[in-house]
Amino acid sequence: LDLTNKFSIAIAFLIMDFIWIYMMNKTTWDEQIYRIQGTSVEYRPFAAIFVEALVLFTFALLVSLLTSTLLTVGLSFCFFLTTHWMQTFDNLVKENPTPVIKILGPIVSLIIPNLETLNWKSHLTYNEWNEPSVYFLSLAYGLLWAIIFLGLSVIVFNKKDLT
Repeated sequence: LDLTNKFSIAIAFLIMDFIWIYMMNKTTWDEQIYRIQGTSVEYRPFAAIFVEALVLFTFALLVSLLTSTLLTVGLSFCFFLTTHWMQTFDNLVKENPTPVIKILGPIVSLIIPNLETLNWKSHLTYNEWNEPSVYFLSLAYGLLWAIIFLGLSVIVFNKKDLT
């Protein structure tokens, strides 16, 4: 578990994040650059990207302490996809009449973070911003998950035998 592997995982997550933003946005890069040149640059989405990358990096750090490098990359990628699909999962749980799903759905929602709360592309694209408290709570939510994963990483690392 050397630092180079963890750094490359962090870089891979940043690249995946930017690819995700590009693929989900309906405008091209040229239109985005034109829009940024014509108006003031919004820095709020960059804070969300940073916090999301921090959550993904701390998760990858935790998993890398427990598994091999290849498994860490695979699990981290699955974690990235799962956390962005949690909004859809919550909607499916609300619409499903099955009692087992109604009980297990909220439990799964508590265990897996919903990083879609940090996805502010549409706010930037349409220039429709909510109250600042909404964004502050989203950032705090992401930072809380990063702290949880980092704390678990510290616990796992302290229990490892380094001899």
